Amino acid sequence: MGDGVSNGKGIENSVCLAIEEAHNQRFKPVGQAIRFEPDPVHDQGDPHIGL
Repeated sequence: MGDGVSNGKGIENSVCLAIEEAHNQRFKPVGQAIRFEPDPVHDQGDPHIGL
């Protein structure tokens, strides 16, 4: 595993927490409930893959 793995996991956990909080608040920015879901992708440290 690369050096950035712990940083990436921290970011992934933060995103999951934010999504969970939005779902718990029944977030409705346009009057309809919206479901978010994380889509983690391993970019292998390459910005071209990450984009």
